[in-house]
Amino acid sequence: MLAALAVTPGCSDPRAGDSAPNVTFIGMDDARFDLASLRGRTVLLNFWFYNCVGCVAEMPHLSDLWAEVSSERDDVTFLSVNHGDSKQRIRDYWEEGGFLHPAVRQEGSDVSHAFGVIAYPVNFVIDPKGDVLYAAAGWDEPAIREALDSTAK
Repeated sequence: MLAALAVTPGCSDPRAGDSAPNVTFIGMDDARFDLASLRGRTVLLNFWFYNCVGCVAEMPHLSDLWAEVSSERDDVTFLSVNHGDSKQRIRDYWEEGGFLHPAVRQEGSDVSHAFGVIAYPVNFVIDPKGDVLYAAAGWDEPAIREALDSTAK
């Protein structure tokens, strides 16, 4: 069974079964794109920041999962959504860690707020229709894999 997490009681944060909000990301090249532009793909959103011990601990696992999944499927996107770090800090961390999945930024905390994120790290899996399949704090690889696998063609 896929897990749902209510991270901000009383807000319209998405939970498993809800439509994901159409938010705007800022790529490391400063290009902006909307989550809706990824419809038709399964998307794993990972919310993190550099000084978050749990975020830093789970990033290598996320990167390993990305290497595996991206070699098997071309319909999946992983995005690590940063909260508050400078573009240079993100670039340096990505280079140090050898991470291959994309890091993206947000305007202030707009994306985090739209997803109701108040604790880090948090992961969401969104299906090709734009609905949230999985939402939970921390790294639960079996549950994340289950959500990803449920969208395999």
